[in-house]
Amino acid sequence: MPLTGSALIASLLPQAPLQPGVYMMKNSNDQIIYVGKAKILRKRLANYARIDEFPGYYRQKVQAMVAKINGLEWVITSNEKEALILESNLIKLHRPRYNVDLRDDKTYPFFRLSVRDEFPRLHLVRRPDRKDGARYWGPLENVSAARRTLDLLHKSFPLRRCSNRQMLNRSRPCLDYEMKRCLAPCANPALGEAYRRLVSQTEAFFAGQGGRVVKELEASMISAAAREEFELAAGLRDRMLALQRTLENQQADTPEGDMDAWGLYQDSTSLRLGIARMRSGQMISSQIQDLSRAALDDAQALAQGLLTFYHDNNPPPPLLLLSQMPEDMGLISEYLAVLRQGGVELRIPQRGDKRKFLDIALKNAALAGMNDFGENPEKVLENLSRRLGLADLNRMECMDISHLGGAFTVASVVCFVAGRPLKSEYRRYQLKDIPPGDDYSAINRAFTRRLNSNRPWPDLMVVDGGKGQLAMAEAALKNFQENIDKNSVSANRLKIIALAKDREEKESDKVYVPGRKNPLNFPLRDRGLALLMALRDEAHRVAIGYQRLLKKKSLTRSILDEIAGLGPKNKKKLNAAFPSFTDLKASGAEEISRRAGISQALAREIADFLKKGMS
Repeated sequence: MPLTGSALIASLLPQAPLQPGVYMMKNSNDQIIYVGKAKILRKRLANYARIDEFPGYYRQKVQAMVAKINGLEWVITSNEKEALILESNLIKLHRPRYNVDLRDDKTYPFFRLSVRDEFPRLHLVRRPDRKDGARYWGPLENVSAARRTLDLLHKSFPLRRCSNRQMLNRSRPCLDYEMKRCLAPCANPALGEAYRRLVSQTEAFFAGQGGRVVKELEASMISAAAREEFELAAGLRDRMLALQRTLENQQADTPEGDMDAWGLYQDSTSLRLGIARMRSGQMISSQIQDLSRAALDDAQALAQGLLTFYHDNNPPPPLLLLSQMPEDMGLISEYLAVLRQGGVELRIPQRGDKRKFLDIALKNAALAGMNDFGENPEKVLENLSRRLGLADLNRMECMDISHLGGAFTVASVVCFVAGRPLKSEYRRYQLKDIPPGDDYSAINRAFTRRLNSNRPWPDLMVVDGGKGQLAMAEAALKNFQENIDKNSVSANRLKIIALAKDREEKESDKVYVPGRKNPLNFPLRDRGLALLMALRDEAHRVAIGYQRLLKKKSLTRSILDEIAGLGPKNKKKLNAAFPSFTDLKASGAEEISRRAGISQALAREIADFLKKGMS
């Protein structure tokens, strides 16, 4: 029976050369499923015979790949750089299952400005022709957003949208002119300077100088009003406001320049890469690549991604912001510099605007895994925010109260940021001297403690319960605002809602908001409601766990802490030696001393106390 998997690799190791090169692994159908490079082929292949030494998640992927290997080939190269280039070319050619290939076969639109025409046209195209002399900006991965932006741009810069043939065959202005979205060069060929000024302003906008164009329009508007040309001033005002709205839609808290950010996110089951691209100081695209199938560690995956993503028609920018460095960083940088025909810097930013831009890529990669709430988690948060009347929704907290028959009353506060748990911000409160079963007082006490903490304010606070629980939380917030922090803008903005379970579990949970008698009507399978329920369930889990912990501690403390001379160290020894309290009580002094490693005198005190106190 022919050898397969790691046994096949082990049998071929003696033949593998001690030279740089590329190896190709094939399955039973003679298809290449993995391509790798190596500085020394034999040493690299030997790693696959020791899969158990690989890290956990990475090991599982490699094991799945190696199990399918039925053939192995290699190619020797003169040096490691040649191996790097050959590996990249083979990946692009064969697209192996377990490699990273970020090539995208889809075509994305570009903005095109036909500057060689007498009256240039601004429109969207799918396949740019770099030899036609036009100006192109893109690619634009969000097609609907590109169309919305084009519509807004035509309000700001009323250039023609019709083709050359349509314009030549037209004798009078079309509807665009009536809607003030075109200067109608078809009917007024003497426009000349006015039209060229629009073209110049359009180019300035795409060069990241939209603010300057706004100031120019404002100056022209004021000048026209001073000349009492009020109709012209009104038109300039409308164009200026449209451009300001466009700039607000395009704005991101990012640095100026051309750069790409690569954020690699990994959890226990997946590996995802977020790529955010900026040109001329504006973020032009963001995409997510699922790398979970690749039989590579983080550094290898990032290296292969960089090699396959950039090519002659898509050269890299001068600066790449990375969440970590790729394997063979020097070789990668040298290869990318050849593609760009200029230097390419690989950098891990630690602070400032560049770090914020990298965090956008990381955040998008993390959010992409939030499958419980849909394929577009940002849309879920946006819809939920709109439904609750919030300006923004990023940080959410939930409070839950739990007790056992009125005893061991506790509160938990859990935190979700961008729809995912942030456990470092979880808090647990032990609420003493609360009357048995008085949930309202417990909520008031716990909420007051949360408000007095120095932690960041949430955009939304969810309370587990109905209208009564919501009223107590609101009362605590009102008291805080009036007596403690009158000037806190964040406190005044804090939104509180209550989430109550449907007792019969036939309808969706009820969402109560301040100032409304009846709950908001959420559909049973609403994804925003599912997110709120997940937040509430997490708070309930944490509260129950803390309550059980306090109960367990109290059971041990109520007995052993009463023994004179028994300190915490010896108490710990007793708990380790006697997991069962019944076993401890049945043991004599000599056995207690021997098993717990404590003195005979203390062991006799413990035995006597348990015998007298528990009889």
